[in-house]
This record gives sequence, C-alpha cells and structure tokens, in this order.
Amino acid sequence: MIAYKEIAQIKNVRGVNPITGDYSYEENGRGYLCIDGVLLEKEEPPLDIVSVGEYVYAWYGRYGTIEIYSGHTLLKVFEREVHFFDRNVGPYIRHQVRDPKTFEASENILSVSDGQPLLAQNVPYRLYKVGEEIIGYKIFEYKLSRLNYSGEVLWTFDLPLCESSREEPDAYDNHDNLEKVLGIAQGLLWICTRWYRLIALDLETGKPMRQFSGRVCIEDYYSNYTIIECLRWCFFREAEKTIVLVSNWGICILNAATAKIIKRYEFSEVDPYGRKAFDTLNAPRLHGEHLTFIAERHYVLHGYRCAGIFDLKARKFYWIGDIISKEEPIGNHLLAEFPLQMAGDKLYIKDAESTLHIYQKQWRLKAQVRPQSEVISTAAQYITPAVSATPPPTEEDRPIPPFVISLCKKIPRLLPYLIVLLLGMLIWHFRLDIFSPSHEHSTLASSLIITQDTKSQVVLLKEAPYFMRNRQRQIEEIFWSNISVDTLLRYPHYKVYYFLQTERLEDKVGEIGVIMREDSTYIYHMQLQSPGMGFDRIDHIFSAVSHYYSLQELYASKCEELGIKSGR
Repeated sequence: MIAYKEIAQIKNVRGVNPITGDYSYEENGRGYLCIDGVLLEKEEPPLDIVSVGEYVYAWYGRYGTIEIYSGHTLLKVFEREVHFFDRNVGPYIRHQVRDPKTFEASENILSVSDGQPLLAQNVPYRLYKVGEEIIGYKIFEYKLSRLNYSGEVLWTFDLPLCESSREEPDAYDNHDNLEKVLGIAQGLLWICTRWYRLIALDLETGKPMRQFSGRVCIEDYYSNYTIIECLRWCFFREAEKTIVLVSNWGICILNAATAKIIKRYEFSEVDPYGRKAFDTLNAPRLHGEHLTFIAERHYVLHGYRCAGIFDLKARKFYWIGDIISKEEPIGNHLLAEFPLQMAGDKLYIKDAESTLHIYQKQWRLKAQVRPQSEVISTAAQYITPAVSATPPPTEEDRPIPPFVISLCKKIPRLLPYLIVLLLGMLIWHFRLDIFSPSHEHSTLASSLIITQDTKSQVVLLKEAPYFMRNRQRQIEEIFWSNISVDTLLRYPHYKVYYFLQTERLEDKVGEIGVIMREDSTYIYHMQLQSPGMGFDRIDHIFSAVSHYYSLQELYASKCEELGIKSGR
C-alpha cells in the first residue's frame, strides 16, 4: 500500500485547485485568492478554482461571476449568473438570466473565448452540453429534453415517480430527479437520477432503451429495471465509453455502447484487508484508474474522518488514512461536498472547519503487513513435518560464529569513538543553524516579472539553515536589507521567492510578499518550507499573514525587529 504524509494545513479555505495548488481563503471578513504565488484581495473568496490548459478559472458564488487568469494576470471576467457544467470547465459555460418581473430563470451557453451565446435564444431549462448535443432539464417539472441550436425541443422524457421513497407520498419528494447527464455512446444518451437509477435514452426519439436500478425504490424490483447492487454513484469514461458504478458494496463497469456489464466485484472480495479498515464510503471521485473517497471507521460514531484511494486496475485499496484524529472535537469531520482530490503526488481535502489538508506521496511499501498470528496460522497449513531419526538442531545447540564474539568484545572500546563521530556529524550537519549562514545571494534574471503594479523575482541562496526560525531570519534579513520604501510604493504587489542555488531549483526556502490593499493598508505574507531537518526531503509548508495600516509602519517594525537601520 502507498504511504501519504500530511505536509500542510491551511485554515478558512473556500476553494482549491489541486492541479496548480492555487487556493482561496477568508480572514477577518476579507476574501483572498492565492494564485500563481501571488496573494490577491477580493470582495469574497472564490468557491471553485479549476484549470483548463494554461488558464485558471475562479468562480464566485454570490453573484455567479467567473474570472479567467493566465498566471496571476486577470484576462477576462464573466459577470453575474454564470456557472460551470457540473463543475467541469471546457470551452463553454452556462449563463442564467432571470426575468425582472416574473423572476423566471432561463439559460444559454456562452463560448469562453468570445462570450457569444451558442443557442439562438434563451430557454427555460437547466442546460447540459454533451459532445455536440444540447440537453435541457426542467427541475420542477421533472422533464428532460433534447434541444437544437435554435432552442427548439426535439423530444421530452418524463422522469418516473418513486412512490416508495416516503411513507406518505408527496408530489415533489416522491418524484425522481435528474442527478447527472453522463454521456453518449452508440446513439444512447445516459443519465443517472437522484434515486440511483441509470437510464439509457434513444438519442433520436428519447425513448428509454435500458433501465437499471440500485433498488432504492421497491417497485423497481418488480418492474422493467435491471437491479445492480453497486449502483449509487456513476462516472462516464469518454475514452473507453464505459460507465463506472460505485457503492459501499463494490464496483461495476458497464459498456455504454452495449449496455452490458463488463466487470463486477465487491470490495471485500478483491481486498478484504483494505475493506475491513472502514464501515462505509462516501463522496467518490474518479481520477483515471483511481477512485478517491471519504470513509467512516468501525469505531467512529460521529461522521467521516478518514479518506482513501482505490485502484480500479489493481483492485486494491491504494491508500487509507485518518484525516481527522479521534482526539479532535466531535463536530469536526469530512463532508461529502468536499471530496478528496488527487493531482500528481498530492492529495487535497477540506474538513468541516474549512481547513485544507494537503498530503504528499512518500514511499511504496514492499509488502503488506499482516498480523503475526495470521502469518503463523497460514504458514502452518502448508508445512508438513519431516520424518527423521535425528532431530534438527535447536537455536541453543547452534554455535556462535567467532567473528560475532570478537565484535561484541570490541564494542565497549569503540563506543566513545562512535559517540564522538556521531556528535561531529550532527554538528557538521547543523552547522548553519549553530553558526550564522552566509547571506550571499543572487537574482535569477530570467525570473524577473515587472508590470505596472507588480514585481516578482527569484533569489538564489548559497546556503540555508534547517530550523524554521533560522530560515525566517535569513530571508527576512536579506529582503529588508535590500529593499526600500520607495520600491514598495512603486509596486503594490511585491513578491520574492527564495531557492537554494541548485541546478533544477527544487529546494525552496520560502517566499515574502508585500501587498497593498485598495484602502491603502498592507498585507505582509510569508511562507516557509522546511526540508525536515535535512533528512526528510518532503517539504512542510508554514504560512503566515500580518496586517499593517501603513507601509512605513511595516518597514519600521521589520527594521527594528531585525536590527536593520531604517530610513532607506
């Protein structure tokens, strides 16, 4: 099983982009967007941050605004009531308009490149774009329709009732609702519903061709629905034209072109040791061949506190770990609306207190650890005692090799020399923390970015200590000894990244940023990265933000703190 280690926690996080590491947070009633290493103050923090190629999209929930960035440069803003398609971003976005008199909503699809509508008119549907097809859904009428680009309806499908979903039937609560429009394969439009139904509609006529159910509604068992035990969450894989069905029970893979089941297996069958680690799973999300989820341990009675990854190809639990410990407050747990996100060698997940937990892959264990008693009992089944006149020698009968005896006699004499050697190695390793490290540095010319109000650069350090306080002292002394008030006044956004001078710039020491708000107050942002005392190469990130009423106050405070003469 793979091992992951938590490397950072960021509080009050609202949105996160696992691809780039960009995130937004809220502090003291102010919103902040940290994008491309630059901290931007916003009216509110964006709730969703996603990547499309070289661009980053930030969505704000209050007014439904989308900002498009290249690096930290704002390229375009879509104002009011624009949304992603099921939180997926492509060349198109949904645009919602409300009639000022009736407050009735209608939608269109906008091109991200030029902002032009795709349909000739706004239509009273929640819109989905599947390939070249336009699908509309009327939420309160439970009607699914295929539309042409003129906005005309080609056919309509009425979602069925689910009469057994409640003891007392209700026209709203007992009517099934659309959960997701999955995709198209061989003329079949696949949808899944709130009550765990999977339906294939003929793209030309809208008639249901195949119907599957997770048996939430009892009547499905006696109707035309094919029962699949693992039908709860559905994921459409466009390349393979398959649908991955997931439940607490296990996984089922369905061929979307033929509507036939390709694979079906229970978690407990393929990996019983991994499945025994928790009672139930929730909030699955598919990342290629890896399925991420949150889970509930056997002994936990207060919600989801652990997360995991299941490898579909290997049919093994890739990783299971506790995000929230038993010692933390009962009210803190993981939420289904914040699923575990996976990107590269890192994992990102938020808890109920809006703290973002960042994990990084560590190493691969050579073998799965099993209880000693289990190993002994399993081995005993295959061991047949040999019949021999002379019993084999016991451990007491076997003689000790002479070199072992000689080495044991020499250890007391060598011990003082070993201690001195060890102390010398430790002093050499931490010499930069015992003595002051060199402040010799240089600026990486190719990293210099200057705009009208922004300046950022990379500074290369000859050496850096290991302890965090010493690292902070070193980069702050270099920064404030080489900066003036006039320079900071000239560039409202000033950022410096500090790296050790290596060939590939892999060893980051930290970063310092001075940012001016719209009200002319200042933010002093510092981020430090520790290499784990030089033995663990996985960085631990520590971030801090301070607020100052004026630049002069910030400058004077830092000069006094560091013993640097002010007045520059």
